[in-house]
Amino acid sequence: MSNLRFLIILLAVTLCGFFLRALNYDKVPAFLETADEVMYPWAGLTLLQNGTPSSWTWNPSYQNGNHVTLWGADFNIVTPWIEKPPLYSLITGTVSLMFGENQLDKVSISTIRLTPLVLSFFSIILVGLVAKNFFNGPVAILSAFLYATIPTIVIANRLSLTENLLIPLTLLAIWMLTLQKEGSFQKLKPYLIGLVCGLALATRQFAIVLPLTIVLILITKKEIRQAIIISIISLIFGAIYPLIGLYYDWSLFTRITEDFYKYYSYGLPQGITNIFRFPMIT
Repeated sequence: MSNLRFLIILLAVTLCGFFLRALNYDKVPAFLETADEVMYPWAGLTLLQNGTPSSWTWNPSYQNGNHVTLWGADFNIVTPWIEKPPLYSLITGTVSLMFGENQLDKVSISTIRLTPLVLSFFSIILVGLVAKNFFNGPVAILSAFLYATIPTIVIANRLSLTENLLIPLTLLAIWMLTLQKEGSFQKLKPYLIGLVCGLALATRQFAIVLPLTIVLILITKKEIRQAIIISIISLIFGAIYPLIGLYYDWSLFTRITEDFYKYYSYGLPQGITNIFRFPMIT
């Protein structure tokens, strides 16, 4: 399969997947299927407007909550909201403000889901590109087709959650790592991968697995210089979130971190039991 033919087919598959995701994207899943969808734009738009993020949480570390009822659901609004790194909040908050949604109750599901829709377009393409680097053209097209059309993935890609930013960032880092291309790209490669890893760390705490994995791979290949560059850039971006905690309230930040380990440590076996305990689409 020629590269041009591969790219044309991959683009067609991607457009098909994007159409499936865009079809009634603001109706399924239903609004507030997961209230986390409004958490991030609330934090982003308040940070951009007031300089301090406010959003909802039920984390017991906060003691200044303001209980409000919106759309028939209860929310505990806290200030400053510093539970997550800021990148996804800033992106979704910016999109909300662009559409004139400058207050918490004005945020609409049709607006905040535009971000994951756009991101999913690149995710489908990157699935194909990564698979091609590991296997071949036909396998890559099949991989992209499955990712584009499997119903659970289509529905999940509509949700405005940090995972839908981490997916293309992770795939992009893996694609660059496995891309065999000579010239100036090889010199820029560790810096670009480090930047992508840094953006992932500015999105969600558990994204630390991305730079750690890549650095370990490079060390095993004895590419120490690249591993060091990626580590330094990742550490710089990774310091953003703790510095935010230091700026607003370090004591609160440390309590929140401890609470995540106590109350929100998902994984085996909790992940399996939660499927049956909380029968939701999300």
